[in-house]
Amino acid sequence: MNSQINPDIAAIPFSRWGSYLAISQLAGEKHARTGLPAGLWLRSVHGAAASEVMLLELIANGAPVAGEVSRTASVLTLHHRHGRVEICLPTAHTVRLRVRGVTLRLTARPFRNHVAIPEPGGHWIFNMAANYRSYRLVPLAGAFTVDAPWQGQQCTHMIAELTPAGNAAAELAIEELSWARPAQDHSGNFDVLAQNVQAEFDAFCRPFLRCAAPLRDAAAAAAYLDWSSVVHPLGNLKRPAMLMSKNWMTNVWAWDHAFNAWAVALTDRDLAWDQFMIMFDHQDENGQIPDYINDVRLLTCFVKPPIHGWILTRMMELTGGLPPERLAQAYDVLSQWTDWWFTYRNPDRDGLPVYWHGNDSGWDNCTVFAVPLPLKAADLAAFLVVQMDALADFAAKLGRPAESANWRRRADATLQALITTLWDGTKFRCLSTITRKAAAPSDSVFGCLPIILGQRLPIEIRKALVTEIKRHLTAWGPATEHPSSPVYEPDGYWRGPIWAPSTMILVDGLRAAGETELARDIAGRFCKLCVKSGFAENFDALTGAPLRDRGYTWTSSVFLVLANRYLTA
Repeated sequence: MNSQINPDIAAIPFSRWGSYLAISQLAGEKHARTGLPAGLWLRSVHGAAASEVMLLELIANGAPVAGEVSRTASVLTLHHRHGRVEICLPTAHTVRLRVRGVTLRLTARPFRNHVAIPEPGGHWIFNMAANYRSYRLVPLAGAFTVDAPWQGQQCTHMIAELTPAGNAAAELAIEELSWARPAQDHSGNFDVLAQNVQAEFDAFCRPFLRCAAPLRDAAAAAAYLDWSSVVHPLGNLKRPAMLMSKNWMTNVWAWDHAFNAWAVALTDRDLAWDQFMIMFDHQDENGQIPDYINDVRLLTCFVKPPIHGWILTRMMELTGGLPPERLAQAYDVLSQWTDWWFTYRNPDRDGLPVYWHGNDSGWDNCTVFAVPLPLKAADLAAFLVVQMDALADFAAKLGRPAESANWRRRADATLQALITTLWDGTKFRCLSTITRKAAAPSDSVFGCLPIILGQRLPIEIRKALVTEIKRHLTAWGPATEHPSSPVYEPDGYWRGPIWAPSTMILVDGLRAAGETELARDIAGRFCKLCVKSGFAENFDALTGAPLRDRGYTWTSSVFLVLANRYLTA
């Protein structure tokens, strides 16, 4: 399984399970705003810190030269006709570099107070306040020099160079430090360390390769993205955490994490449980969970939709259920989360909770939110019905029949309120609680999300939603805003592009509604899109071009679920 993953590290950084270190090719407008040179950067994905740490350059005949990139899950290689540099992350806090035929130059990000300190044994510490970390450079073989002139408050620059002696390889280790500590043992052979890393990834990846043969290369790349996006517990992250990306979306959001948990359930039940529960580690006494967390920051100004009961049910179908103690934990946190919506987001007390902002729905700038807020949205009620149905099932399994009956009654009442209030005979409306009107113009597939209720919906509603979903389909899947809409934007975030979560909700809902062929067709379109364009945050609905963050884990996770569970049955 030592196959190439994706040589475009501008899309998917090179990293490993557990690490806050990543190597990326940085360029383009977003990077230009930093004022730093484009190129290959060692980066940090700790929250609140600057991301760029050191620029890596190949030097031949005294000048920087471009290198061609290749990679496996364990080794990133920069090739040049004069030589090459190989990079491995043998542990979460260590980078190993092996250089042949060229010089490797490492240029630290400039910032006030940055300083390079020599240590005994030829080691150097680059103390870098912008990154909230220090980095120890340990030369293992070859000639190693550091140029770091001190100017009273900071080094004007900090540049290290590693050069091989003749045909021998030069080697260097870089340690990420949060506190002072002795240098680590770096006597391990580079190739053996790389083989160990590859074996770790292979064990994670193998269960995902049961999909159809044409999808297996993409499945390996998707598995790599998920595996390499996990970081160790630290600060706010109480468990191993799969970040949404190690590009710039370096957080865990409160619905993204559940899609990642669903995918990981195919390979590692404990890691899947941790991904599902990680946001609930911060649930407050009223039942709210944060909008996002990272190791340093936590945001509670927004929330995300309650898709958790639905996804946990699907995870349990994959794994054969949960042990009683975990089921009881899940029941407790989901009960509080459900009650929070009816207590703190139900201003009319009519049984239909509301969104305060598009961000709360996960569809940040969707056209349905172009009305005075709060918004009474059909998807929210549908998710809560599914979640209460799940809670009824969990309560029954836990031997709590009265609670089970109560959840079922509440689910039935919410479903009735949804249909009575928001179904207009042809479609579900999203209504401002201020004006009691829907946004116009809006032609979003958002109104079709209640298909998640499956056969809970009357047949005439199911048929109407199926017709509307079909109308939004492009060659690649369901456009979030119909391409003929006057407010459609090709790169408009939730105003047109295709997204993984909306696709997953529609596919699963269609299957639950008995529309198995249509569900399979849409799943196939989305998987072909990922084969073509990778695992971007979203995609142009007409061309399939990747948009925004191009290495986004809920996209890879949805691909893995669809490829292994919806296109194989």
